[in-house]
Amino acid sequence: MRKTWIISLLAMVAIYGRATTVTGTVTDSDGQTWNNGAITATFVPGPSGTGTHGTIPSPVKAALNGSGAFSMTVAANSTFTPPGSKWRFTVCPNATTGCVSATLVISGASESISTQLSAHPYQQQTYERSECYGKRYGRSGDWKFR
Repeated sequence: MRKTWIISLLAMVAIYGRATTVTGTVTDSDGQTWNNGAITATFVPGPSGTGTHGTIPSPVKAALNGSGAFSMTVAANSTFTPPGSKWRFTVCPNATTGCVSATLVISGASESISTQLSAHPYQQQTYERSECYGKRYGRSGDWKFR
């Protein structure tokens, strides 16, 4: 599995030239990390074309670790023609609520997108029942989170 991933990464760098390591930590509006969730980067072509060499990159997937952090490698948007392409990052929590996404231009050797993902305007708090402890009283409750 790891060997296949490394070969795919090397092929992507060879085809597209420059790769960018994208990192981040995903949190909700109250600072709770999205532990053990998943993130997918999907290429969004420029306004009038596919990608360099007529190829659209496959989606890149990664897991959020126990602290809500991730690292993945994608091709920098500047390597694609025509210009105007982006990457759509879709983050899904390890919970029952829905996923959120942000569409961004990626450039350089490395880029952190923590701010863009964590400051998402419609991102909600997401907690699994197993992340809560204590007793709930009435409507307001007093759940505590691990």
